[in-house]
Order: sequence, then C-alpha cells, then structure tokens
Amino acid sequence: MSKVNGVSYTQVLLAFDVEDSGTYGQFCTINGDKALTMTNTFVESTLPDCDDPDLPDVPEHTPDSRSVTFNGGGKLHADDVPKFGPIHMSGASVKCKATVGKPGAGFTITGKVKFENFEFNSGRKQFAEGSISGMFTGDYTIVEIPA
Repeated sequence: MSKVNGVSYTQVLLAFDVEDSGTYGQFCTINGDKALTMTNTFVESTLPDCDDPDLPDVPEHTPDSRSVTFNGGGKLHADDVPKFGPIHMSGASVKCKATVGKPGAGFTITGKVKFENFEFNSGRKQFAEGSISGMFTGDYTIVEIPA
C-alpha cells in the first residue's frame, strides 16, 4: 500500500500585502474553509474531414484565457474588519501570495488580486462568520516550492 502524501490545511495559504509594504500576512478570518481555483478557458472550433465530409467534425480547443480565483472564511476576526471597508471602497489591487502544498510538492502563485465579495453573517448568540473572495488580475506567476 502506498499512503497519500497529503497536503494539510496549513499548507493551503492565502497571504496578502494590503498596505503594499512588502510584508504578506493572512487574514485571520480565513480560519475555516479556503479554496483556490485555477481555470483555463478555450475557444472551440470544429474541423471537417476533407476526405469524408459525412464524418462528424473534429473539435479543436484553442487556449483563450486563464484565471485564478480564491475564497475563504470562518469566524470573523475583529482585527481584520477595519481593512475590508477601504479595500472594498477603493477597488484597488492588493498583492497576494497563494501557496498550495509543501517543499518539493507544491507551488506559489504571486500577483495582484481584486476582492470581489466580503460577506458577514451572524445569528443570535453566535459569533459572526466572515468570508472573502476575489481573483488574480493581470499577470501572475506560478513557482514551484523547492524541496
């Protein structure tokens, strides 16, 4: 039997440089679920068979664009709350490093992100929940985590 070389919760990181200081930190509000989604889109064309036009066309997929989105949430951390309003109002890009994996078996995406949603929920006699989501904007890099 070969055991899975698992990636732990703490090895999926979303760190932001909100103040453009060169220092990246995590929002403590992202203490529950978190996700990073890498997507490629393609333009589909079909090409006919020149020798036998009665055959079905063959689909071809040409790369069109790529994107990376993220989301995360958990118990709302009060110290994060003052940062969310200015980010929302300005719509500014924020530097981000998103890491998935561990040394020798992972990668880091670095670039600028736009925050799309800030959501806050609470029920009576419960601590509030918060979540954020957004997307990398412009160009970004993906670099393997060295062993």
